[in-house]
Amino acid sequence: MGLLDGKVAIVTGAGGGIGRCHALLLAREGARVVVNDLGVARDGSAAGQRMADQVVAEIEAQGGKAAASYDSVATREGAQALLKTALDAFGRADILVNNAGILRDKTLLKLDDEAFDLVIAVHLRGTYVCSQVFAEHVKARAEQGDRGGRIINTSSYAGLIGNFGQTNYAAAKAGIYAMTKVWALELAKLGVTVNCIAPMAKTRMTEDIEAVPETMLPEQVAPMVLYLASELAAEVNGRVFGIHGQQLLEYKMLMTEGVTKPGKELWTPQEIHDKLPQIAADRPAAPGAAAAAPATAAPPAAPAGDEAVIETAFTLLPQVFVPERAKGWKATIHFDIAGTSPWTVTIDDQGCRTEKGKAGAPTCVVTVDKATYAQVLTGQEKPEKAFMAGKIKATNLGDMMKFGSAFDMKKARELAASHAPKAAAAPAAAAAPAAALTPEQVIDQAFALLPQVFVPERAKGWKATIHFDIAGASPWTVTIDDRGCRTEKGKAGAPTCVVTVDKDTYAQILTGQEKPEKAFMAGKIKATNLGDMMKFGSAFDMKKARELAASHAPKAAHAAGVAAPQAAVVAPQAGAASPAAVVARGFEVLPGVFQPQHAAGWKAALVFDVAGAGEWTVRVQDGTCAVTRGKADDATCVIKATADDYGKLLTGELKAEQAFMQRRVTASNLGDMMKFGRAFDMKKAAEQLRQAAPAAAPAAPSAAPAAPKAGGMDRAAIGRRFASPEPQFARPEHMRLFARATEDENAAYLDEARPGGVVAPPMFAVRLLKDALFRTVGDPALGADLMRLVHGEQDMEFLRPLRPWDLVAARCEVTGIEEKSTGELLQVEERLLVDGQLAVRVRASMFIRDPNKKKAAGGEPAAAEAAPPRAVAWKDQVTVAPDQSLRYAEASLDNNPIHTDPEVAKLAGFPGVILQGLCTMSFACRAVVNAAAGGDPLRLRRLAARFSRPVLMGDVLTVEGWDQDEREGVRSYGFRIVNQKGDEVITHGVAEVSAAAHDGGR
Repeated sequence: MGLLDGKVAIVTGAGGGIGRCHALLLAREGARVVVNDLGVARDGSAAGQRMADQVVAEIEAQGGKAAASYDSVATREGAQALLKTALDAFGRADILVNNAGILRDKTLLKLDDEAFDLVIAVHLRGTYVCSQVFAEHVKARAEQGDRGGRIINTSSYAGLIGNFGQTNYAAAKAGIYAMTKVWALELAKLGVTVNCIAPMAKTRMTEDIEAVPETMLPEQVAPMVLYLASELAAEVNGRVFGIHGQQLLEYKMLMTEGVTKPGKELWTPQEIHDKLPQIAADRPAAPGAAAAAPATAAPPAAPAGDEAVIETAFTLLPQVFVPERAKGWKATIHFDIAGTSPWTVTIDDQGCRTEKGKAGAPTCVVTVDKATYAQVLTGQEKPEKAFMAGKIKATNLGDMMKFGSAFDMKKARELAASHAPKAAAAPAAAAAPAAALTPEQVIDQAFALLPQVFVPERAKGWKATIHFDIAGASPWTVTIDDRGCRTEKGKAGAPTCVVTVDKDTYAQILTGQEKPEKAFMAGKIKATNLGDMMKFGSAFDMKKARELAASHAPKAAHAAGVAAPQAAVVAPQAGAASPAAVVARGFEVLPGVFQPQHAAGWKAALVFDVAGAGEWTVRVQDGTCAVTRGKADDATCVIKATADDYGKLLTGELKAEQAFMQRRVTASNLGDMMKFGRAFDMKKAAEQLRQAAPAAAPAAPSAAPAAPKAGGMDRAAIGRRFASPEPQFARPEHMRLFARATEDENAAYLDEARPGGVVAPPMFAVRLLKDALFRTVGDPALGADLMRLVHGEQDMEFLRPLRPWDLVAARCEVTGIEEKSTGELLQVEERLLVDGQLAVRVRASMFIRDPNKKKAAGGEPAAAEAAPPRAVAWKDQVTVAPDQSLRYAEASLDNNPIHTDPEVAKLAGFPGVILQGLCTMSFACRAVVNAAAGGDPLRLRRLAARFSRPVLMGDVLTVEGWDQDEREGVRSYGFRIVNQKGDEVITHGVAEVSAAAHDGGR
């Protein structure tokens, strides 16, 4: 069985090189292959049939099936003929690999229109017309129920990063990248994935391009194409992968965080110039992202350190040159290093020579700043990462790549380590420990200090003898029993657990350069008894351990400079008020702010996974609270946040509800999380943290969200607009889920065989709008207290139906804020667009109660009662199922715990979970469509309702509707919903139904 059995693949430009390898491998995996090739030279001249025929013969010789195509992909007629070849030979086409291409390289000042147009025609237009013709075929198959297909395009490094002398080629390849992204969105509805590769291999097209080394073979590219063509990649869509020999990578277009100028005044050129470093700065890495880097994560403080590292490296370079890796290579490379002296490296048949300054005529110029290059040399920055990020640039990629392979870097590191003590001001020469303690010294010191940080109460009843078998260093034994903790060098006693690890890994863990859990998952640490290993991780006060390590560091042999990098990583300086320190202190004060009277009957184990600060477990049971470091196995709720965000929550700079709405904090059990907020006085905790914070280190004003306007929401938020971060597909499985969650079995939503196909239930739009709405009401600058928000009214206009695989964009805007006697009314407008056209408009009103405001005498003026029905024209009844709110939560993404967790609902004052108001409104929608629109949802134009009373599971709801009036072919109905007691749960209902259906959005 092959990965592509039964599939038909078209490969353009398959007569040689990379395309030939694609065709052969796809055929070996069961695909029948159309081998397309004009048989031209690499500049597009001299067409012929021989190359395609030869590849067909190769496929048939290995037992496969293939057909040849000699058509030009640069014309629509050629693309159509190519597809016809596949249909005539094999009856269908499932996979299209756009590989054909030519080169006509010239610099901008020498490039002529003919060369530009020809390259664009073959690469860009060829990819376009072949893909369009293929997509039309796939669409026709999909309409017959046979969905699916694969398009794999070919871009290049030149188009994604840039390369000298390739204006036409780079422009075409950049366009192919863009088309890949667009088609991935457009064709998903047909079950088609569209991906792209950017290969680098030595072929006839690249034979005289020195940037491509001989070791990069076309055979190395084909496995990625096979993967993308197979069902293994069914969920991979719109992505671009690089293949550089044995290295696979992904190209990503990233946006920086940027800078926002407050107010409406336009930026001035001078302001842009002043802020350019911030505008261009990379987004900050997630806390803990640099854990695997050496402890010297920041450049050495003294500038001389970088210069010494660089000078040492160039001085030693000839000693690690490997001539057999550089046969026939001659180069003069200038390293233009901003902030320090340049260097020249000369490579020829005499070997490798280096000298300070710029000597000779360069074949390649490398530009880099000294801090980056020092980090590359010391292992803090990967050279390929720095290169891809634009921190290192080279005028000749071939020289640069050969340079990377022509030296013995292992020997270079050993030489650097041996020369480090002699280099002036070079404490960070190679690995972090070399400048301070050796790995063995770090390990010995840690075990010697371990008994002093043992916490007996965390190890009650635990007896263990643990052997640490450390490759490259002496073993150690840790014994734990009722007498405490003892350590000794060597292996003593019968072990209950044996831990195996190499000395460098363990030293990096001890100095904070490597996370223990990451090392364990990577197999760098192994243990024969996981129970002992987990208990070991929680039985020691690691904060105290860091303090002891810092205090003992100056006394350790050869410890000069130990207070530098790794101490800064594992123990923030006093007064720095680092997020990790705030988080640690926050958990220390937590038991003191516990309010047992608010936790009656609550039993929970909450694990706080704080990236950049560690893990804590908070246990609540029988009116008691206990906090321990580490992760419990029996967690009832896992809360995740970064150290920065959680620190701001603890100090009050960030509101908990805002953090949740913005997804800066997530919880696996919102019920536990809400009970946590009730059971702990976090205001008191924040006060204690602020009192303990050093006066010299106030938080930067820009770090905190904008404070809400005193007394309520900020009126300046009116007019502010929000959008979902990405377009969304209206997925058919989500539509069906929504219909069934609202007890609506209308064939228009479920019967895919019906004429015209299915549409989404009208109320399904709320799922697609949810993210934009939450971003709006959760905006920190708005200052809405979301814990006191009540959804009051919903008014929805349906301008066109939603169909499966529509690509929708959601928008939301704050349109008004009104002061009321007991709170404030927030008004928002939501819009759902399909292909740029408005499909659904929603006007929603939400009331935010103010607990400090009391009702005036006589209470709030009563709202006008719903007009009594003139004559009920139709009724519909539904019994709310026991799991109705859970099913609707899944279908709508509205999983507020008052709808899903009985305990939380009781805390909020309800007898049990309450039904989402929009689910109740969906019952009304069902009744209107069936009774007033003849079962045709395409006739529904508007649905509006006021939510007046909560609905409980088991309630029996009756929808009552009556005629109101008719204008211009649209009839208006009033409706209400009452429960089994006769109480109105929805009032002021209005539905508008047209005499004619929508055009279906077609």
